[in-house]
Amino acid sequence: MKKIALTIIALACTLSLGAQDSHMLSAAGITPQRLYINPAIMPEHSYMSIPLIGSIGLNVGTSLGYGSLVKNGYIDGASLARDMKDKAFRTDISLDIFSFGIRFREDNLISVSNRLRVGLGTGYPSGLLGYIFDNPIDYSGSFDIPLKADMLAWNETAIGYSRRINDNWSVGGRVKYVMGLARVDTRSTGFRIEKNIMGSTVTGDVDITGGNINFGGDKLFDPSNLTSSPGAAFDIGAAWSSDDARWRIGAAISDIGFIRWSGKSSSRIYSSETAEYRFDGFGDLDEIFGSSSFDDMLDSVYHELLDCMELDTLSGYAHTGMMPLTVNVSGEFDVRGDKRHVVSLDLLGTFNMRQPLYYAVTAGYRYTTDNGRFSAIATLSHKRVDPVSIGVGLMANTRNFQFFMLGDTSVYALAGNLRKTSGMSLRMGFNFFFGNDDGYCRRGGEKYRYVNSF
Repeated sequence: MKKIALTIIALACTLSLGAQDSHMLSAAGITPQRLYINPAIMPEHSYMSIPLIGSIGLNVGTSLGYGSLVKNGYIDGASLARDMKDKAFRTDISLDIFSFGIRFREDNLISVSNRLRVGLGTGYPSGLLGYIFDNPIDYSGSFDIPLKADMLAWNETAIGYSRRINDNWSVGGRVKYVMGLARVDTRSTGFRIEKNIMGSTVTGDVDITGGNINFGGDKLFDPSNLTSSPGAAFDIGAAWSSDDARWRIGAAISDIGFIRWSGKSSSRIYSSETAEYRFDGFGDLDEIFGSSSFDDMLDSVYHELLDCMELDTLSGYAHTGMMPLTVNVSGEFDVRGDKRHVVSLDLLGTFNMRQPLYYAVTAGYRYTTDNGRFSAIATLSHKRVDPVSIGVGLMANTRNFQFFMLGDTSVYALAGNLRKTSGMSLRMGFNFFFGNDDGYCRRGGEKYRYVNSF
């Protein structure tokens, strides 16, 4: 049991994944996929995304590049511990199973979707690396080691309603039935190592919950229990457009909700009492540091550290967990008033329980050809996990079909410095449009292409 628990902890704190998959959508203009971050911003046509591949979002990254981990072929532990301090990362993966929307009475939209989503937020155990690598034998002091990690996988079925109130305002909301698939949450887990010339003493608590994860059973994850943990959530949003349609502003809050994890396969591992534990060290350090895998090294360190603490496991632990809340604020400006040159600014922030705020600020530019069929997109982003990332995208529109692909990567990768590369992201969509409209919409007595207007 302990080996399984330690492996989960080590993986949660060393996975090299991070970022968010929707931060570039505002730069792309009006697409059905923007309903996921603001249900008030709706396309002018009824639509259907291609099942399974209609909308895919993926990010892989880390707030520490490879060069922070390995220098001159070796792990520079002291420098790594300093670089890790106050750093965090987050991963978001999404896949649409199906998605469609029906426009009616001109200013109303009903949308239905089913999505598979995975989120991971965590920090780095900088205090642990400081104890291992930056700890002279005559040093006396303390090392704080908070373990902050939260992994959540879920499926959501959503029904949304969007309405254009007048030429300036539109509002929208989505109600979701959520099915929790798996969760690992370290909650208040953390340690303090008090060290002096005589040795080290460990104080702290372990409190880790598993949703559809059974730390104490023979089977860590049981697929037969995937439908046993329901939940609910909702999104709300509003959008405003100026009288001449050159300025557009939107704001929304998404994933306000919870999942009730069933006791069928959920569990909790925790320290039986708060006490001081004598810590005798990490054993054969040469063997630990000589490991070919950084994950294996941290697993060995955690094994030695937690082995001195008394842990209990509670199976059948039913509990409620909150969804990761996302806030989005976006703005667009049509530079010449002809929908061909549009600049945008987007702020996307995710609050994930005890995790630090993950945010992405993205400035975008979109050029659209005169016939409205093609758009080229460029973005510049600042994220919590990546100071500067540069993105490009392409959108193609016909009367009945829309395709777009957006991607960005760290500026270091573009400069050829892979050692400092923090990550990359990808978002794409395939949408069919249908209805009696001829490809344009009436608004304020003038015609505007549906891809560029509210």
